[in-house]
Amino acid sequence: MEKRNILNNKLYTNMIYLINCALNNEKVDDDFNDGELLSLAKGHRLSALVASAFKKPNSKWEKAYFKAIRRETLFEQQRKEITQAFSEEKIWYCLLKGIIMKDYYPKGYLREMSDNDILIDETKCEEIKKIMLEKGYRYEHDYGEHHDVYVKEPIFKFELHRSLISEEKEKEFFEYFKDINKRLIKDENNEYEYHLSKEDFYIYSFVHTYHHYVYNGAGIRHLIDIYLYTSKNELDWNYINNELEKLGILEKERTFRKIAYKLFSTFEELTEEEKEQLEFMFISCVHGSYKSRIMIMMAKDKENNKNYRFKYLRDRLLLDDAYLKERYPFFYKHRVALPLLTVYRLFRGLFKGHGRLKWEIKNFVKNK
Repeated sequence: MEKRNILNNKLYTNMIYLINCALNNEKVDDDFNDGELLSLAKGHRLSALVASAFKKPNSKWEKAYFKAIRRETLFEQQRKEITQAFSEEKIWYCLLKGIIMKDYYPKGYLREMSDNDILIDETKCEEIKKIMLEKGYRYEHDYGEHHDVYVKEPIFKFELHRSLISEEKEKEFFEYFKDINKRLIKDENNEYEYHLSKEDFYIYSFVHTYHHYVYNGAGIRHLIDIYLYTSKNELDWNYINNELEKLGILEKERTFRKIAYKLFSTFEELTEEEKEQLEFMFISCVHGSYKSRIMIMMAKDKENNKNYRFKYLRDRLLLDDAYLKERYPFFYKHRVALPLLTVYRLFRGLFKGHGRLKWEIKNFVKNK
């Protein structure tokens, strides 16, 4: 694989080069013994994929690689056990996100996952809760009408979705997917297992990507997913384009797909706008980072409000309900304690996150 100078940032360029080697089953001698590169790969959950490009990875890369194998092996065993229990109790389910997407990677374990997403029969939540508790899982929390979270030591986490999209955060997308049950396709070998059509799966996957991108940022693994899925499937693009246009995200999907193919297939030169997009995705990590969230907040406040600096400071101190519910559920339920959260966040920024705080102040001053 020829190494290309796609960006001025050598770290990002090396990452794309190694990803291409991994996707094309090519090996490199140099293990890029660079802690910064490994940290970047971990932030994008691509350490196993990048490690697979080395002929002889050093111990840190090798550890990340075998950790991914172990995790996927254990996850697979747990998924089978739980979905079998669902079938035995006559509860329908549909596997989502990475559980499906991993099969398009050279090896499933190279598409690292931190949880298992499954759409379930929302009328059977109590029966499902009983199953999960019997399997040793702890009911952690719920996200309103969206999904319930179950965890078990040391690494297991299941997000069981009552609906594909959160009504609280994305009403328009929620309405589109509200009756998705009518479009589910029954598995030939299991009357309780369903799946989305290839087109509907891609639409849902991109909506998921778009959600992360708009609110927190989305990393380059999303581009790998787009490339692998669209290049390995024959898809009805008329249907996909029409549906994405209804949702108002057609142009963004085309932009992401164009960048993905330039990076991993055609190797055409990126435009300046595409380079900026890619730089932002690198900053974002897999599903958004501190820096990408701050950049998004600043851009939105500046675009929508003349007094954007005041609005930005207010938004940073007074969290909206959706973010509060997701990140600080205790304070969401006990609002009388909110002043304590504000004090805690300020002190944490001063003493534990002074590097982040310095970066934020610098960008706040620069953002004119």
